[in-house]
Amino acid sequence: MICAGGCLGVLIPPSIMIVVYGPIAGISVGGLFMSVMTAGLILSAFYMVYTAIRCNKNPNLGLPISEENREKAIKEIGLKGIVFSIIPPLFIMIAVLGSIFFGIAAPTEAAAVGVVASIILGLAYKNFHIKDLKKSLEGTLITSSMILTMSVGAIIFISTFNSLGGIGVVSRFILGLPFGKWGIFLLMFIVTAILGMFLDWIGIVYLVVPLFTPIAAELGFNPLWFATMMILFLQFSYLTPPFALAVFYFRSISPPEFTTGLLYRAVVPFIIIQVIVFLLLTTFPGIVLWLPNMMS
Repeated sequence: MICAGGCLGVLIPPSIMIVVYGPIAGISVGGLFMSVMTAGLILSAFYMVYTAIRCNKNPNLGLPISEENREKAIKEIGLKGIVFSIIPPLFIMIAVLGSIFFGIAAPTEAAAVGVVASIILGLAYKNFHIKDLKKSLEGTLITSSMILTMSVGAIIFISTFNSLGGIGVVSRFILGLPFGKWGIFLLMFIVTAILGMFLDWIGIVYLVVPLFTPIAAELGFNPLWFATMMILFLQFSYLTPPFALAVFYFRSISPPEFTTGLLYRAVVPFIIIQVIVFLLLTTFPGIVLWLPNMMS
């Protein structure tokens, strides 16, 4: 449940995958934020329903807090403490997403808005220190350098491949396959799933998006819907072995009895849920496009 829930960070904005995917596909990042958030919330709801059913059948899987401990926690923390533990992250989220949704700032500018909001909260809590800011800047520099280095390599590869006519050859080959519109759609996602078992999402995005986006447009798929489905599918790669990043992250901090094989088996129900949600949104694309259409 922790592995699957952690993967929702890719779908529920702000998400670095969306920021990277949008410009490559030539799609508004703000529109992607809205469409992908709908998919993420639906997936969250399915997770909660599944967890509730499992815990109802076997209460030992999710033991509730005892009445005594609950009252003790409320007494120690207090209603004020509970409220103020929720408001700060909501403040940052609203500052970032609100500025994008309402057209006040571009995604890059909204990141700066989030930084300012975080500094304001730090000052309000009297917990803002220059050394912490320096540490955050160093971490940002390291992460950004890693992503940009991978991006440069991927762009060089794609540019060279395209200049030699490779993208056109691949597009004509795929469009010429006798599988029909939905058969080719399924083929593209099967290829993405296989790549997700062995590659990081950044490399996959730079590899398949320039290839598949024109093909999807040629087949008549809505670009925003197709991009949302692709991002949803890329999220699968965090759980699908052997390169399941979420499983490896969890394994590194879990007790020794949590073996990798055990964790692989544990995430299978959540992979099945993801497939169900993917099929649901494929059958009813209006669910994904509802919020972007309403905001536009």
